[in-house]
Amino acid sequence: MEKIRVFEAFAGYGSQSMALKRLGIDFEVVGISEIDKYAIQAYMAVHGDTPNYGDISKIDWSSVPDFDFLTYSFPCTDISNAGKRKGLAEGSGTRSSLIWECRKAIESKRPKYLLMENVKNLVSKKFIPYLKEWLRFLEGQGYSNHTKVLNAKDFGVPQNRERVFMVSILGEASFHFPKPFTLEKRLKDVLEKDVDESFYLSEKIVKTFLVRNEKNKAKGNGLKFEPTMGDVIASSITAHPNDRPCDNFIKEPITFHIGNIYGDKKGRGFAGNVYDKDGISPTIMTNGGGNRQPMIFECCNQKRKYGNKRVQSLVDSGKISGHEVQFLDAYNQTVSDICGTIKTTIDSSCLSFISVPDFANYRIRKLTPRECFRLMGVSEEDIDKIQSSGISKTQQYKMAGNSIVVDVLYHIFRKMFVDKKDENKQLSLF
Repeated sequence: MEKIRVFEAFAGYGSQSMALKRLGIDFEVVGISEIDKYAIQAYMAVHGDTPNYGDISKIDWSSVPDFDFLTYSFPCTDISNAGKRKGLAEGSGTRSSLIWECRKAIESKRPKYLLMENVKNLVSKKFIPYLKEWLRFLEGQGYSNHTKVLNAKDFGVPQNRERVFMVSILGEASFHFPKPFTLEKRLKDVLEKDVDESFYLSEKIVKTFLVRNEKNKAKGNGLKFEPTMGDVIASSITAHPNDRPCDNFIKEPITFHIGNIYGDKKGRGFAGNVYDKDGISPTIMTNGGGNRQPMIFECCNQKRKYGNKRVQSLVDSGKISGHEVQFLDAYNQTVSDICGTIKTTIDSSCLSFISVPDFANYRIRKLTPRECFRLMGVSEEDIDKIQSSGISKTQQYKMAGNSIVVDVLYHIFRKMFVDKKDENKQLSLF
């Protein structure tokens, strides 16, 4: 295959180029369109100096070299449920309506391949009329279009991230999206071993939860901290060697709804969910500071600051005497070593204290920027380049949440360029 000339619109830090490199595709990026200065800084740090044509609405496409492949992951701001859902109508002035600026590139350059990516909400009832309008434009230009929602957890990454992809090929052409495969990794596989103390939630925050939890109990509102099952990764029921647990057992992700106990007085700030390291991550968000990224439990044998003392005081006072305390059935982990020789099951008199995340050798912390990048499929080498460029942690969280999982792109590009080439070779033999 001849070298593929690529133009990355809304480039971010260049996840498309990362996937092409990983595949060993011979390609050249003739230009990008990006306006976020931190994303540009990250792109150049990873891929080297690349012509940036800036604001896509102001590009004179006659000045851009011809290219074979246009990628356009246009802003999801006005489509996503996290935004104000203003839509993407042409001429509306919303950020999501920048998709229509890509029409100029397509009409001018007629690239053979196009790849669009956006949030799943694009195919919802509210927004699918816009997508159909865009499809009519592409069909009028002679493109065969193939659209599907893919989830990162189906392609080797432990993140529950659904996104809609559209592959467009000039002329009559078939295309089949990659098939999902069993996820082997879990969230714990991307976690760093040594994490700075700044990522851990403070004792004050956890104590605040305790107080609010007790107030809710007094008001009869029930406990705010209770395990609920989220999405479950399921595969065919099969026997595993060496008695390895089958993935079909409900074990991930276990989500603990803590409520808005973090952030400011209005509850803004932290996500309020804590995830099991043996599960998968929820979608990585774009919010700065990591405050909307998933919280995780972490064992901390040497870091119990107040759990033992608080619970022991309950035992000494007789409030939980005669009860065996479990640190949530979700973990099947007893803490009788703390509560003495307690023998029976949990009851409401001490559940709120069992629910304290710092109890029984556990603490809660935010994911680090490196962990977020790992969940986006970015290689260690490229993470090092981004972080060495001096970009703040806040911006790193944002750009990770804004990007595309490299592994998903890898498998799409493999079907577009590698497997397709092999198919053509086979056909030529007949």
